[in-house]
Amino acid sequence: MKKLTVFRLLIAFGLIIPFAKKIFLISFLNIPEFLEEAQRLAGSPVGTDQLVSFMQKQAIADSLILLSLIPLIYFFILKKLDSKGRFILIYPVAIITSVILGIGLAYLDQYLNPYFMSGYAAVTGQSSSFDLFFRLQTDNAIDILNIFFITGLIYKIEGLLFSSDVSIREILSRTNTGFWIVLSITTIPVLLIIYPRSFISPGQFFLILPQIVSVGALSLVVALFFLRSFYERPEFGLKTFLTCFQRTLFPSLGIVSTVLVARTWHYEDSLAFGDFYTGLMLTSVIYILVVCALSYFLFRLDVGGIKNTMLLKLRLNKSSSELNLLKSQVNPHFLFNSLNTLYGIALQEEALKAADGIQKLSNMMRFMLEENTADKIELSREIEYIHNYIDLQKLRLAPTEKMVLDINIEEPCSGEITPMLIIPFIENAFKHGISFQEKSWIDLHLSCQPEEVSLKIKNSKHAKSGVRDKQGGIGIENVRKRLDILYPDTHLLKIENKESSYSVSLKIPLQ
Repeated sequence: MKKLTVFRLLIAFGLIIPFAKKIFLISFLNIPEFLEEAQRLAGSPVGTDQLVSFMQKQAIADSLILLSLIPLIYFFILKKLDSKGRFILIYPVAIITSVILGIGLAYLDQYLNPYFMSGYAAVTGQSSSFDLFFRLQTDNAIDILNIFFITGLIYKIEGLLFSSDVSIREILSRTNTGFWIVLSITTIPVLLIIYPRSFISPGQFFLILPQIVSVGALSLVVALFFLRSFYERPEFGLKTFLTCFQRTLFPSLGIVSTVLVARTWHYEDSLAFGDFYTGLMLTSVIYILVVCALSYFLFRLDVGGIKNTMLLKLRLNKSSSELNLLKSQVNPHFLFNSLNTLYGIALQEEALKAADGIQKLSNMMRFMLEENTADKIELSREIEYIHNYIDLQKLRLAPTEKMVLDINIEEPCSGEITPMLIIPFIENAFKHGISFQEKSWIDLHLSCQPEEVSLKIKNSKHAKSGVRDKQGGIGIENVRKRLDILYPDTHLLKIENKESSYSVSLKIPLQ
């Protein structure tokens, strides 16, 4: 079983526990107090077993709805917004969705449990039906908003543990113990400001010491989230800081939400849940902002040598890439002369297909050696290389009933583009989408407008040696990183990796 699958199963189990416990503990409530309010609101006698049954039915329905929202939010909101570079939209989407679903869930609660208002009346002391129903809507909206934050936390942790971009191991290797020690020490004044009562006496300080330690641990996790976002775009400036902060805030609030949901195991606690929620979340936002700012400035001040460590690793990676490039360019004239010799032999023996293939391969190699290293090239040159690659593939792939190639490449527009950002996706499709034993297909459409070039490609996937072939490996991840660096917030890359197909939608602005 894959590690990611095990991780998700553990998360699912951990999420089910607080909801299941709350449902179980309904039987042990202070029923007489609830009964008194239920009878007052209903105007008629209500039995204990009947009231407990209604409460459990409503709690089960709410729990199932809230838990089912997590995969929906993860795959259809978070991943889609993140892949499109629009993660900041998660905030208005989460708030609006929570309010709308909170209202709908309140009507469902009222339908499943006609005496649900008695719980609020018993806990809050309110008697107005309008006030109680509004309170029910508010608490449901808060519950759903917490689910959004918790899902964001799961998404962020998965990225740290299983992403090949910037993993937790890579972040820790770029930092050192000195940075984390200084960060922990500098957060203590912030904690004392948040908990001003600790100034009164040493005794009170020790009473809240466990909370200070817990929030101190939270600061280290927040810093880890922030550094991951920062390492994806290692630039200094207010815009970079705000971008990293908004990507850190959402999952960090998920930590607070997880603690709150875990602590509201009792029915009465969950009813009183909204009383302090707003104040707590505002305090958490301020604290997370301070931790992110401290992490940013400690990085700029090169505390513990963290800045030099990261720059050294970046230079090392660049030197390694340049060395590999030099190795790949050894004796290019020998290679071209050899290809010209093979081309001449193929013409003499009237092997026209072989001669055509050798000529296209020679053109592709010349492009790789002479133009691939340029910062920008004409789009027409990139498309010419794509034509040569596809024509070369067609020489070995004769279309049959089992193999369908639908290639549509429009005439290029005028403009420049960074080389080798489109072709890896096409190479990927031919590598993983073609099988000589099974039905295979590739749909490719490459078009351009005056402002951008657009690629849409979809291919079949096939099993190899009994295991589903893994598509979208290191090469695709490298392209993703290059796009983030070269076209930040201006490109669009959407990848859908399904069981039997793999599709890519890419848009890159022209210059």
